[in-house]
This record gives sequence, structure tokens and C-alpha cells, in this order.
Amino acid sequence: MPGPHKNACGHLSCGCYVSDCCLLCPLPECLLDNPRQLLETETQRRNMQILHLLDKGFSPPVIARHLEIGLRTVYRVVQSKVVAVTS
Repeated sequence: MPGPHKNACGHLSCGCYVSDCCLLCPLPECLLDNPRQLLETETQRRNMQILHLLDKGFSPPVIARHLEIGLRTVYRVVQSKVVAVTS
């Protein structure tokens, strides 16, 4: 029978599906402490992609098709950018 598995850092039972080792994890807060964090991080990354593509001159319908998201999602990000600039 094989022994316990050690992860990249050498500790037993360290890490999760995001990272093999808690000490090497890219998330600012542990996923076990804040399960919604991963979703929030992915949403922020997607929103930054949308804004980057808008800055490069792509239209919202093209961005929606490229990122395989709804057109309404693109417009929500555009609207939040407008609100952030005007406040």
C-alpha cells in the first residue's frame, strides 16, 4: 500500500485543485476561506479582457463572440466603466 502523497512543498494534505501547494498558490486568499474568490477572480480577468479589446477598437458583438459570452455581459462591463469614470 503506497504511503501518503506529499505535495510540491513537502507537506501532507496541502493544496487544492487551484494549486498543489498552499505556499505557491496564486490566490490572495485561501479558496477554503472564501469559495467565491475564484469566481470573482475569473470575472475580473474576463472584464479586463473586455476592456482591453474595447480599447483596441473591437465592437461589443465581436468581443462577445470572441470571448463566447453574451452581448449583455459586454454592455454591463462597458456601463460599469462609464459609471466608474463619471463618479
